[in-house]
Amino acid sequence: DPASQAYERGIRPGDVLVKVGGTEVKSVDDVTAAVDAAQQAGEGFVIVRVQRAGPDGQAATMTVDLSLA
Repeated sequence: DPASQAYERGIRPGDVLVKVGGTEVKSVDDVTAAVDAAQQAGEGFVIVRVQRAGPDGQAATMTVDLSLA
């Protein structure tokens, strides 16, 4: 969704979330649990590590801070 915070921060369709906070992501449940834990700990944001396939087929990794507000 182009209006979402994730899109504004650079996350695009097809990107793979590999880590949220300190949690390695293997499923959507991992993402939900990591965000919930950060909110319960009173964190204002969560760091998301994203992997994207580049035009040459090589994977690139980037880190994005997402607000939990």
